[in-house]
Order: sequence, then C-alpha cells, then structure tokens
Amino acid sequence: MTRSDVEERLERFLALIDQQQGLREELLQLKMWGKRATEDAVADRLGRQAEMIEEIERLRSEEMLPILEELAAFISSVKLDGVAN
Repeated sequence: MTRSDVEERLERFLALIDQQQGLREELLQLKMWGKRATEDAVADRLGRQAEMIEEIERLRSEEMLPILEELAAFISSVKLDGVAN
C-alpha cells in the first residue's frame, strides 16, 4: 500500500464520518411529537428514525470498519517510516 492509498482511505473514512454526523444531526432535529401530531405522522417519524439508525450502523459496520481493519493490518505489517511515497 502506498502513501496515496493510505491517504485515499483516510479521506474516504473522513467522508463517511461526515455522512454519519449528518444523519446524527438529522436524528436530533426529528420531532417525534407535538400538539398536532397524528398517529400516522408519529409512525412516519419513527420509521424515518429507524432508517437513519440502520444507515448509521451500516456505515459503521460495512464501510468504516473495513477501512480501519485494512489500515490496521497495513500498519501492523510494516514500519510506519516504511510507507511508500
């Protein structure tokens, strides 16, 4: 793995963190109730909440974790000073 490969993976990881943070912020803004909330509206919001939580978990397990595992394997296999340019 070259230095540019490592940088590429780190950039991808940071983009995924940004995506995850956007979902978390959206979750915080999601109003689950209110004076005029109907059961259907609350059910829709609960469904959206579940979708966002599932997407956060998917990002972590299917996209972020593999990047971390790949980088950890690389780091453990070579000296840090040995990263190619």
